[in-house]
Amino acid sequence: MPPNANLTWDPEVRNELKVVFQITNDKQADELAQTFARAGAMEALDLATGRITVTSMANARSHRIMCLLKSGIPVPRCKEVVSSLFGVIPAVAQRYVDTALARHRSETDLSKVTPTEFRRIQRSLNDRPRRTLGYMTPSEKLSEVVALTG
Repeated sequence: MPPNANLTWDPEVRNELKVVFQITNDKQADELAQTFARAGAMEALDLATGRITVTSMANARSHRIMCLLKSGIPVPRCKEVVSSLFGVIPAVAQRYVDTALARHRSETDLSKVTPTEFRRIQRSLNDRPRRTLGYMTPSEKLSEVVALTG
């Protein structure tokens, strides 16, 4: 879809976006709808051209989140969008966004991620228990290894 493509929406869609995302004016709702349309088109093109092969639901979710980010939704706002889109609580939505950013870090425009966001993502990933580490977090495992070698 060309970046300047203009689409029209059913007025009900605009009203639903305004309610769900607590938007006060029609212009903001239309801009958000345009962003969603760009993200959806990007995802569809990636699938149609074989640029991405969906191997799991987590992979599909991660790619969808990256399409939202690439289409212009800022990282902090993405948590709210993901929470609504996937019907999960904000903490889970934040984990999904962090995971998508980590999984697709080579595709991420890092100039849009603040140092505070980097630290939060780093903590989120390092403080999550991993089955491969015996349900220890990477931080705990590192401390254990350092203690054994020290």
